[in-house]
Amino acid sequence: MTAENELLSLQNLARAYGVETDYRDNNGRRQEASAEALLAVVRALGSPVSSVEDIPGARRERRESYWRQPLEPVAVAWDGTPAEIELHVPSEKGSGVLQCHLMLETGEVRRWTIDVAGLSTTQESMVEGTRYRAGTVVLPEALPVGYHRLTVEMLGGLAEAMIISAPARAWSAGVAARSVWGSFLPLYSLYSKR
Repeated sequence: MTAENELLSLQNLARAYGVETDYRDNNGRRQEASAEALLAVVRALGSPVSSVEDIPGARRERRESYWRQPLEPVAVAWDGTPAEIELHVPSEKGSGVLQCHLMLETGEVRRWTIDVAGLSTTQESMVEGTRYRAGTVVLPEALPVGYHRLTVEMLGGLAEAMIISAPARAWSAGVAARSVWGSFLPLYSLYSKR
């Protein structure tokens, strides 16, 4: 495998972990993460990779864990709108009712059910002999700002996710009328001639 192909494989593995592999600097030039940096990051995220030879197996393992995880651990609901969460279920368990419990930060509990057969499929994948399908679960109502805990009783197990309900903007006209200040420092733009 050429060095270019090795870097491409490593970038694909990093993206599977949600890692950005490049960015645009202050001068608009594309900066690419080095192979060493990407390797260190995916290792820190739990990837079983110690060299480029391990990348195919690590990608396969990441793909399996992605589909076998029923819910992402965190979802965001912006401006109090109902959150949309992707749910992964094996196609063989494509029927049944899921019990959902949402515990709000205040302690209030909301409950509802989801008919698995009624979920619209957004994507499907065959993973190690098991076909999985993904469907979108929309929480039934708007959420107050805060950190909330969703529990879904799934076909023989529990799946949990934290739902963060946050405003899309922290700024408001009322704040602008007062004298306020703050600072912003994008660390990636710090560099020197050294």
